[in-house]
Amino acid sequence: MATYVNDLRLKEIATGDESGTWGTSTNTNLELIAEAFSFGTEAITTNADTHTTTIADGSTDPGRSIYLKYTGTLDSACTITIGPNTVSKLWFIENGTSGSQNIIISQGSGANVTIPAGDTKAVYSDGAGSGAAIVDAFASLNVVDLKVEDDLTITDNLTFSSDSAVITFGADGDTTLTHTDGTGLTLNSTNKLCFNDASQFIQGSSATVLSLGATDEIDLTATAIDVNGTLDVSGAITSSAGATITTADNTNQLTLVSTDADAAVGPVLDLYRNSGSPADDDFLGKINFRGRNDNSQDVDYGYLSYFIADASDGTEDAFMQLGIMKGGSNTLLLEAGATETVFNQSSVDQDFRVESDNFTHALFLQGSDGGIGVNADTPAKLGVTGTGGLIHLGGTNTQVRLANSILHHNNSGNTILHLRNNYGATSNLAQTKIESGFTTFHTGTSFTERLRILAGGGLTFNGDTAAANALDDYEEGTFTPTFSSSNSTATGLYQKVGNTVTVFVHVVSTGGLPTSTSQVQIGNLPFTSASNHVSAGPLYIGPSNVSSAVGGGGQISTIMLSSETVIRLVVVDNTTLGYLVWGELEVTGNNVVTAFATHTYTV
Repeated sequence: MATYVNDLRLKEIATGDESGTWGTSTNTNLELIAEAFSFGTEAITTNADTHTTTIADGSTDPGRSIYLKYTGTLDSACTITIGPNTVSKLWFIENGTSGSQNIIISQGSGANVTIPAGDTKAVYSDGAGSGAAIVDAFASLNVVDLKVEDDLTITDNLTFSSDSAVITFGADGDTTLTHTDGTGLTLNSTNKLCFNDASQFIQGSSATVLSLGATDEIDLTATAIDVNGTLDVSGAITSSAGATITTADNTNQLTLVSTDADAAVGPVLDLYRNSGSPADDDFLGKINFRGRNDNSQDVDYGYLSYFIADASDGTEDAFMQLGIMKGGSNTLLLEAGATETVFNQSSVDQDFRVESDNFTHALFLQGSDGGIGVNADTPAKLGVTGTGGLIHLGGTNTQVRLANSILHHNNSGNTILHLRNNYGATSNLAQTKIESGFTTFHTGTSFTERLRILAGGGLTFNGDTAAANALDDYEEGTFTPTFSSSNSTATGLYQKVGNTVTVFVHVVSTGGLPTSTSQVQIGNLPFTSASNHVSAGPLYIGPSNVSSAVGGGGQISTIMLSSETVIRLVVVDNTTLGYLVWGELEVTGNNVVTAFATHTYTV
């Protein structure tokens, strides 16, 4: 009986067997041997997950071929079991299936080999029965010299064990990659390491320069990128998520240098907002000054910001804000715009001080109460409006310049103000001296007193210091006098200087005069005469057709007695002075009487 026991499953003919047919069996075996060195294909059922390949006993089959190609369409990996599991054999197996799926070559429960779609692997089976394994024959391939005519794909490690190994590229070997023990790989400097095309490359263009080139951009992605040298940037630096420069040095952390010899060119830091729809109040840019507090929190301790105030073409305006952290809150310290500059926009208690080479408080504005001082750190208020407003120029020899005139304060026990004709002059044109009890005004370099204001009120002139001589009042106005005639109208003016009053009276009487024996008086004077006072004054009465019946005629005058507000009319002739009564006046003609009186009295 024939047996099929060798790895090719050839028929073994026993001695004396197959008489007359031995040649046929032998020819079949030879054909099967030839088949073992041939190319074979085997189709896998569409989308099968498993497949079995069997080396048949003494008959033709694809599994016997040394090069075996699997075809078909797969939607998942397929496990292919080659039997029988006692066969020990070498195969070149190609995954020629479509669908981009792996095939897994197995013979038993032992190891297997995975072949990706489109790949070919050399494998062998150990024929160990149920535990048989499939082994990748080239897993540890050692080749002295290897020449590859086409593409070479390596799915695992490629190791060059020589410390000075060289990889040579090109038909003329003009590009080399050389390994230097402990250093790395060196690409000869005349060549580039290119990506996609010659425009994207890394090149050691000289012994000291490494060049990186790209058509559009070079992306460096890392938690930190260290630049240990000078960074020369000729184009733009952009960042979609923000960029941070970190340094442990405390000096010159970021320096902009211009080497242009043009006097008008210097380093420029440009914060540019490239908005497609610019509008008023747009935020342009901000510089933050940030640090940590004692609770390990980040705090913006200060900032500088710019905004668009007017985006209109031809009338563009901007405004700037300068802020600081004060008392745990952001404080807008300064806002400068096209129309005004505002200090302390946040309205907090903030002092403003200007220091000179000689004075720490050359100009000082106290935030708590608004006091303004010149060379004073605790100034009084400078006020134009509001309660308590005053101007305080402290210190001896303080000067105020008004155009070319100088107001000079000299504190020598009293307050003295000098007026000079020019800045730096030593001679004074006028002086105001404020002393306890009075204030005086002087003119000329000799300071001749021209006017004195007494503390109790009143003015004296030209050195007179007596209070009794002081002018203490002045007033002028109108009043409506009364006249004893019912058919009269009267107007009056007055002028009061000190305690002396002068009145001016105009009276017109029409329609006749009373014939009674009552006195003729002008009343309702603006002030009451002093006690023990008597005064007289002139009177004009007309027209000429007014005659007096008193003693055959006489002169009519006015008289005012003490503590009164009336002027009495009196008649004086050669022997008699008496009060004029209405019955003593005779009117002829048109019955119109006009009188003018000027009378001076004391109050």
